[in-house]
Parts: sequence; structure tokens; C-alpha cells
Amino acid sequence: MSEKIPATLAIVDDHALTRKTLSCRFASLGYNVVMEAENVKEFIAQITVHSASAPDICLLDVKMPVTGWLETAIRFKRNWPGIKILFFSMPKSDTYINMLMEIGVDGFISKKAPFAELNNALLNLVKKGNFNTHSH
Repeated sequence: MSEKIPATLAIVDDHALTRKTLSCRFASLGYNVVMEAENVKEFIAQITVHSASAPDICLLDVKMPVTGWLETAIRFKRNWPGIKILFFSMPKSDTYINMLMEIGVDGFISKKAPFAELNNALLNLVKKGNFNTHSH
């Protein structure tokens, strides 16, 4: 059995298979996945209703229907500054990365990266996080 990771995680991606696969994989590594959502609108509805269960880190797909990635990043940082955001997407454009970092997003990783790289990015956010361990 894996050691518990001292941070909670949300996964927001419009592909159900990607969400479920990541959720299962991260849970097997000791992460507490507290929310999954198909899009940002669904995630915001969940976090509004269950604010006590707000995740420490949100793994968020850049290219999703309903809202744009730039608008999403700005809204998250304004409304939930304590949630660390790790964007992930297929294109790894310096333009994306620079704009996201200027807004205050905590990281970006390509979906083409190996799972170990994604896990390392999350673990680095956990190390930097200083999260209050919630009892979710």
C-alpha cells in the first residue's frame, strides 16, 4: 500500500477515460483525488457546493470546451488563490507556458510526457505547497 500524499487533487479533463485513468493511477500512488470534472464549469459548480473539499492541487487540461484556458487560469487565481494549478495539454508551446506563468499558474506539462514526469511535477507542487492537510 502506498504512503498517503499530504495534498488533495482534482482532475479536470473533458475525456472521461483520461480522468478515470489518472484518478485510479494517482489514488494507487497515495493521492487523495477529491474531485473529477468534465469541464471547468462543472468543476466550479463542484467547488462552490463543496468548498470544504476544495483540492490543494488541480490538474487541468488546457484545451476544453465551455471556457478558454486563459480565462480559466485568471479566474482560478482570483477566486481560489490557494489551489495550485498544473495545466496539461498536447501542445507544449512557449507562448502558453509564458502566459500561464505570468498569471501565476504553478506548472505546465505536456500530455506526451511520461507518467513519471507528471507525477514528479505534482510531487514538486506538494513539496512547495505547505498545505493544511484537510481531512477529506
